Amino acid sequence: MSRLALAIGLSLLYASAYFLAFLSPYALYFIPSFFGYVVYPSLISIFCLVPFFLLATSSIVGNRVRRALVFFGATILTIIAIKSTFDAAGYPWVNILTLVMPASSAVSDNFRIERIILVGLAIAGSFVFVYLIRKRLSKWLRWLSTLGYAFVVLAIYRCVVSDFIFHAPVPASVAVAPQTAAPLERRVVWVIFDEMDYSLSLAPESGMAARMPNFSALLAHATSTSQAYAPGRDTLYSIPALLTGTALSGVTIRPQNRLELINLQQKVIRFGSDSAVFSQLPGGPQSATVLGFYHPYCKLFPTLQDCHSTYLGNAGRWFDSLAFFSDAVFSAIRHIKWATPLVPEFLLFHFDPMYRVSKNVLLQLDGTLANVHSSLNFIHVNVPHLPNVYVQRLLKQPVSNDVEGYRQNLVGADMVLGRILEQLRLQAAKQNILLIVSSDHWLRTHSRQAAPVPFIAWKVGASAPSVLPVPFSTVHSKQLALDFLAGRVDTQAEVTQALRQTTYYATWSAPDGYPY
Repeated sequence: MSRLALAIGLSLLYASAYFLAFLSPYALYFIPSFFGYVVYPSLISIFCLVPFFLLATSSIVGNRVRRALVFFGATILTIIAIKSTFDAAGYPWVNILTLVMPASSAVSDNFRIERIILVGLAIAGSFVFVYLIRKRLSKWLRWLSTLGYAFVVLAIYRCVVSDFIFHAPVPASVAVAPQTAAPLERRVVWVIFDEMDYSLSLAPESGMAARMPNFSALLAHATSTSQAYAPGRDTLYSIPALLTGTALSGVTIRPQNRLELINLQQKVIRFGSDSAVFSQLPGGPQSATVLGFYHPYCKLFPTLQDCHSTYLGNAGRWFDSLAFFSDAVFSAIRHIKWATPLVPEFLLFHFDPMYRVSKNVLLQLDGTLANVHSSLNFIHVNVPHLPNVYVQRLLKQPVSNDVEGYRQNLVGADMVLGRILEQLRLQAAKQNILLIVSSDHWLRTHSRQAAPVPFIAWKVGASAPSVLPVPFSTVHSKQLALDFLAGRVDTQAEVTQALRQTTYYATWSAPDGYPY
């Protein structure tokens, strides 16, 4: 094998740690663009690393330096080979923890610590292995290089067989509402606060009322309930169920971005333009705006009037394949109390996905609310979901554990609500506005069983508070929005009456190991 072929193979192996993690219908569902988020960063890392590998093995570098570079490079590539092998098998290597320690939860502090220990053991084991074969490193590097080529062949095969990339391009967004037009007569602002648990936030016994004055004030004017339940346990299927008004009994993800919901009658509903609330608006999807994260809203709904959605991960930028480990590094830093305040803001923005989501959502929030030409503003906010790095730095109040962090994030959610209420009160003189506030699921580390989430519906300007006395399914939010926009529901009393007449559906939770 020539030096160039060796360098290309090793570069491919390094890039495989990035691109192999995307080659499944589940992972590809979330990315806005296959080429932009998978192929482009991978090519950049290959072009950058080939010259480096050629230089490291050339005579220009002294013998001692070359031996050190080869030794440590072989150690790093051995670790990458382990990771990529598990990714190629469709089984991320950190999942070994669920086999060794089945009682660990993927969102628990213990699991995160155990994951760091696992990575540490892999590094130590690879170092010892490379040291033991140090006299045969050239053969080992050739084998690793061959593995890099094999992973590329596997990736191409999966793309072809699963039809990941050979489908019609998504049409560009179409904005049809001229800024000179009069404001729409009716408008719904639908806000989802991610992972907001009623019992820990709005319940009287939570002790949060004084720290959440905007929520407390809203409850004093609106229709609410202490027994609202989300359609699903996880954001993956709860948000689609909310937007389509589907009571769930199952979910699956197929190639070509097909997330399919299964309703109580076992009917399959594909989450997309035809099934979601946007296509059923009086003005069609061109009269709706979306601001959110996690789900690829702008890819799924390309004809919205305006859309801003942040991918929850480090992908799509030229350096992301080179820095494929950044997610794991910043996840570890978050659990070192003294380290987080020392990290520069620009590093957090570029390498901590949840921090970046917080910045992007809040940056676009006022502009989204100021759009009086949209009949529906759907806003998916990431707070109070942990981690709380953004709110912690905003308030300049360090916390010592996730319990304190969650309570601090609730304060952050209240601040966001305050900004929303301020704008809507100013616009209420020109528009009939219905504000719907809820959550996609409860705090799952607090309870594995379905727990209540907030639900508040307020005709902006009204002052007729009421509390629904029976369990309520937030899956009815879609129909409430459509009824208000069509004029079938108008006053606060009619909002309350419409909600009282709904049917309750139990929350659906995907069992552990559920095959998406």
